Order: sequence, then C-alpha cells, then structure tokens
Amino acid sequence: MGKGQARPARRRGRPALPTEAVKRHALGIRTTKRLKDALQYAADSSGRSVAQEIEFRLEQSFRQEAYARDLREMLALALGADVAAITLAMGLAIRDVVRWGQLRPDTNLLSDPFIFNQARAAVSRVIDSVKPEGDTARLPGGADMLPETQASAKQWQALGPDVGAQVCWRIANHPEQLGPWGSSIQEWLGPEAIERIRTKVAA
Repeated sequence: MGKGQARPARRRGRPALPTEAVKRHALGIRTTKRLKDALQYAADSSGRSVAQEIEFRLEQSFRQEAYARDLREMLALALGADVAAITLAMGLAIRDVVRWGQLRPDTNLLSDPFIFNQARAAVSRVIDSVKPEGDTARLPGGADMLPETQASAKQWQALGPDVGAQVCWRIANHPEQLGPWGSSIQEWLGPEAIERIRTKVAA
C-alpha cells in the first residue's frame, strides 16, 4: 500500500453466509441399531462425527456411480458394447470365484492353481451361455476361402488361438501395442505371471 493511501474499511457485521455449494442442510433419517452402531464405529475410527461419516459415505456412493458410468462408456467405446458386456460378465464371474476362494488362507488368483482353474471354468460357463446356436465349424460367409482376405479354412480355424497368442505376446513383450490397456495389464499381472506368459508363448 502506497504512503498516504487510506486503508480499506473493514467490513462490519456478521460474516457472509456460505454459498449453496458448502452450506449445510438438515437431513433427518431413521435406521436400525445395527447400522447406527456401524456408523458410530466408522466415525470413531475415522475421526469424523456421525453426521460427517454419513455425508462422506453418501458422497462416496455418488462418486462410485459416476465412475461406473464413465467406465461403462469407456469400455463400450474401446471394445464395442457386445465385447464389453462379455468382458464384464467374465470379470464378475472371476471376481466371485476369488471372493469364495478368499475363505481359504493364502489364496490368490495368480498363484493358486485350484482357484485359477475354477475361475477358468466360470469363464467357460459364461462364454457357453452367451454362445449363439449353430455350426461352429462353418466358416464366415460359408466359404472355404474369403476372396477379400485370402484366408484358408485352416487359418480361420486357428483364428482364436493365434489371436490369443498374439495378445499374450504383446502383453509380455510389447504392451504399448495394445494401447492404453497394455501397460496396465502387465503391471496388474505382475512379473511372475508375465514370465509364465512369455515362456508359454515362446514354446
């Protein structure tokens, strides 16, 4: 402030009321004793009041809903709606197998052969349930060779295994070729699983 300039007068009276964004409104709820005790325990553990704990958990639930919507749109955009639906169904099946497996001590999907095999069986059941009816040996277009691709019947029959092997090879050796998902898959699987993939793909 320059010399000789008057200081601005301080505002007198009550402080300004909070804006609607931060203003608190009363919300009366009734609940069971079990939930009330659980909220009290959570509040004591977090250092929040019960009211703050309720507000925190409500906000979290809305954030999770928004995240789920974003994930839904992202998967549909990246994979296509039909592939995204099957991918999520398989993932949920594996998740529930692992949850049951956690009743046993030291259980991990990527280190427990029994749980992994049960997860594979769950995925197979999901796939078989979605599978369209018809002759699985019939080639696309009903021809032994498609002129636009020059792919032979033998190549078509090997399509699934070859694509699976290519994806595994990229996960293990060049995750960047899989776009933004590759490095995440490699990181989440961990070095031991990646080494297994690398060995089996090279065999």
